[in-house]
Amino acid sequence: MQWEGEAIKAINRLPVAKRRKEKARIEAAVLKAGKDIVTLADAATGVQGIVNTATYAADGFRFDVCAGMGECPNRAHRHGDKGGRELSDRVRRLLEAENLGVFLKQSVKGPVRAHHAFRVSFSDCPNACSQPQIRDIGIIAAALPVLTEMACIMCGACENACRENAVWVDADRESSVFDYNRCIACGSCISACPTGKIGAGDSGYRVMIGGKLGRHPRLARELPGIFDAETVMFIIKWCLNAYRQKSTQGRRFADIVAEEGDALVSVLQKAIDNRKQLNTGR
Repeated sequence: MQWEGEAIKAINRLPVAKRRKEKARIEAAVLKAGKDIVTLADAATGVQGIVNTATYAADGFRFDVCAGMGECPNRAHRHGDKGGRELSDRVRRLLEAENLGVFLKQSVKGPVRAHHAFRVSFSDCPNACSQPQIRDIGIIAAALPVLTEMACIMCGACENACRENAVWVDADRESSVFDYNRCIACGSCISACPTGKIGAGDSGYRVMIGGKLGRHPRLARELPGIFDAETVMFIIKWCLNAYRQKSTQGRRFADIVAEEGDALVSVLQKAIDNRKQLNTGR
């Protein structure tokens, strides 16, 4: 069966031991759908949960990125933004430059193990194949929908696209209505709207901190708001500095977040707000 170039790149991100089985499964699904060419969309949806993992034991960190970064049809920024590929590259370069492996060697008595690594995850959509909810820092692309001045034709495409039931067509208002308490800023309704009545408001990244698995698993805590790329980099640098200051004997950043809780998040939030005020001149 023929594979498109980008689909081949996606499947080749798998470990060799798993690649053959997953490739056969994807091809079977494509044949069942009556097609004879595997596209990137087929690979992205057929290989859910697969991530491109940069694991540097000697460098003291692990960085997980969803396999469809910048290309997956589910990505939150597919309506116009270039996606998170550039930002994910910047995050990786930052982690490489931080020399966390040296820090851990100085901090840990005995050999540095895989569980000591500082873990960061990047996902291009809320499907979160790279599991940002269980990493020290998790980053998820986000696009919050808003209504524009364009016409609504009451087609219901936004309702059909939303898996959270966070948008519906109101006949009295002759327009879509959002429940932002349910909305996860995935951008699906933005792409589905045929007239442009639904556009992107805040577009950027959700950030969560303090997740982990292991003996005492814990879901990460989401910081309020949607952040631009520069603020995401600021948050990561801040967290790495806090980690260096507070971690002893290889203690995970997630444990520090759990122990200090609201106090640590409050200090981080103030740092974010101060940076914003400086940048806006207020």
